[in-house]
Amino acid sequence: MKRLGICYSIQMGPYWEAFQIAATNGLSVANYVPPIKLALAAGLMVIGGTDSTRIGEFNTWRAIEYRVTGRPVGRSVQTANDAGVSRLEALRLYTANAAWISFDEAKRGTLEPGKAADLAVLDHSYLDMPAEQIHTIHSVLTMTGGKVVHASDPFSALQTK
Repeated sequence: MKRLGICYSIQMGPYWEAFQIAATNGLSVANYVPPIKLALAAGLMVIGGTDSTRIGEFNTWRAIEYRVTGRPVGRSVQTANDAGVSRLEALRLYTANAAWISFDEAKRGTLEPGKAADLAVLDHSYLDMPAEQIHTIHSVLTMTGGKVVHASDPFSALQTK
C-alpha cells in the first residue's frame, strides 16, 4: 500500500460490529480491529472516517472517541493497550490525514500560514475532558475560508446573517 501511494481508511464498522467480529474471530482478533497502530508503524497513511453513508453515524467526535477509548457500542470488546492511539493521533486521522485523501493537504487539515482559515472553537477541551465524553463536543464558533459560518454563545454576535 505504501509503495502504491494508497491509504488505509478506517471507518466505524467495528464500532457497531465488534460483538460479531469477536464471535466470529475471537477476542484475540477483535481486540486489534482495525489494526491502526500496525498500519501507522508500517508507514501507511491512515485516514479516519465515520461510515455515515453506510451505518448512519455522522458524528465525527463519536468516531474519534472510539479511536481514543477503544470501546465500541455495547463495550463487548476493548482495543488492546498496544493497539490504541493517543488523542493527538486520533485527531490527526480525521484532520490532516483526511485532507491528504482529497489532495488538499497543502490547503487544509492543519493550522498553518498559507492554509485555509478553517477552524472551530469547541465547547470542551478535547485534550483534557473525559475520553468517554468526547462525542459530546460541539463547536461554538466555526470559520470556513476565514468567514464565520456558525456562532453560538458566547460568540453569537459574530454570526453573519
